[in-house]
Amino acid sequence: MSHVIIWYPLRVYVAILPRAAHPHLSTRSFIWLRIALPQARFSELERQLYEISDPKSARYGQHLLKEQVTEFVRPDRCSVEAVDA
Repeated sequence: MSHVIIWYPLRVYVAILPRAAHPHLSTRSFIWLRIALPQARFSELERQLYEISDPKSARYGQHLLKEQVTEFVRPDRCSVEAVDA
C-alpha cells in the first residue's frame, strides 16, 4: 500500500537533556522532528481512486481535486491536538 504524505505544521517542544549527557548540543539547539499521524480517511481515498481508475465504474475519469485529496489524508483533529498540546 502506498501512502500520501502531507505536512501539517505542529508546535512540538522537546526538553534537552543535561549538557553533560550531550556536550555537542548547546542550550539553544533545535531539534527538528517529523511526526507521522494516522490518516483517518485513507481507505476511503483508496476506494475512490480505484473507482475513478476503473473503466467499468460510473466515476471513471472523474479525477479528484488536490483539495479533496488533502481532506482525505488530513489527520484527525484529535491526533493533531494531542501532538500540539
